[in-house]
Amino acid sequence: MQEKRPKSVNAVRKLIRDVDFEGKVPNPFKGLGKKSDPSGGNFQDTDMDDLLMADSVFIDESIPLRPLIQPERKLDVVITLDASADGKDKDDPNFYNYPNGAQVYGIYNKNKLPVYSGYHMPNIPNVSDGTFVKLGYTKRPTFFGCDDLRGPLIIYIPNYRATEDTNAATEKVTFKQEEIDKFISNGFSIATQSTGPTQNKDWPICLACALVDRQVLRNSAARTAQCQACFKTYCAIP
Repeated sequence: MQEKRPKSVNAVRKLIRDVDFEGKVPNPFKGLGKKSDPSGGNFQDTDMDDLLMADSVFIDESIPLRPLIQPERKLDVVITLDASADGKDKDDPNFYNYPNGAQVYGIYNKNKLPVYSGYHMPNIPNVSDGTFVKLGYTKRPTFFGCDDLRGPLIIYIPNYRATEDTNAATEKVTFKQEEIDKFISNGFSIATQSTGPTQNKDWPICLACALVDRQVLRNSAARTAQCQACFKTYCAIP
């Protein structure tokens, strides 16, 4: 006699068996990272023919920072664009469905686990207690790690209302042309800092300062007065 299962269980079983739920990709790391490997490592899927790939938003990593902070990459800077919709305060239209820092803070927290001890991220303020939002980091570009040379400088640029409302629900997949135009207009305002509440004519210079800063310091040179002023404006509180 066939076991009778609750409908909810059957629904979950169907979901995880659905071929469209994840992408099946040939494993390029097969045979690597074995415990017996003299180079070390312990890759749990080393014997698998395929890897099952899914959207990283399922583990609160919609920003793909982890591959970019690999020490072997030796990157100087990472530009992080946050277009997540984690803001839940429906009473505040300037916050609802906009980023609240949860994605970048989540990766920072995971990096404290022993399994990620080889990665380094600069300090990211707490999102859970509202510190990230209170410091204004959801409403302007911010540089994380200005004086932390153990990893790349992170230029964090969140989506926010600069000139237009762009807090569409994640589930919305169809947009009218006028809505698309608003997204492009708002994105341009944020990227150039040319209009909106945080406009700054010095932003292009400040962005350039951030991009070359690690090399400037490697050359044992001092930051210019202009770059020092930029970092005072955009660097996060350590």
